[in-house]
Amino acid sequence: KGTHYPIYNSPEFSEMVYEPTKNIALAFLFMIFPKCEKLKQKMEQGAKFLDIGCGNGSLILQLAQAFDNSTFVGIGPDVYGIEFAKTAIAQFELEDRVFVKNLAGENLTYCEEFDMASMVVTLHEIPPAVREKVVEKAYQALKNNGHLLVLDFPYPKKLEDYRNPKFDYGILDQFYEICAGSVHLTNEEQDEILSETGFKDIQRMAIGKGMFDFITAQK
Repeated sequence: KGTHYPIYNSPEFSEMVYEPTKNIALAFLFMIFPKCEKLKQKMEQGAKFLDIGCGNGSLILQLAQAFDNSTFVGIGPDVYGIEFAKTAIAQFELEDRVFVKNLAGENLTYCEEFDMASMVVTLHEIPPAVREKVVEKAYQALKNNGHLLVLDFPYPKKLEDYRNPKFDYGILDQFYEICAGSVHLTNEEQDEILSETGFKDIQRMAIGKGMFDFITAQK
């Protein structure tokens, strides 16, 4: 359980890792959902939402406070992040709608239970050896017509693209995370792994002045 991803071996290290993305939910609330009305309406009406690679639970905690008809499950391999999330869930008294598990994505067993599944700055961090399996497990966890939501850095395909500022964050992130086994995917590689799994209607849009790509794919 949770042994296939890079192991964060202290609470302090986990806190350091999650600090840069602690407000990532703001991108969903103010940049993504306003442009994806159907997703927002589903969340307002009441959706079951799975966050794969939930870290310390910051995304699902903030979404749970914004959409009080929806329920949320977060899974991740970092035991310290999960313990932090459990404490925060209790502090916000969200135990009836927000749940977390110390579990790696390739070990998911859910079947057609969720309306949405997310991978937020996660897809590139999944080791290549199990990446396809994790995407397959996400597909399995979704209900028919459910949506996979992927937020990640764009990454260049051609040598000349390394001079394009839109890829700066992806290139820098790859530089720092190569020692942990992270391998970023180009747009084409992302689309390929999603379509080969069975996802359809794959769409993407730039978020935060091109810092991120937001991808939606339907089961």
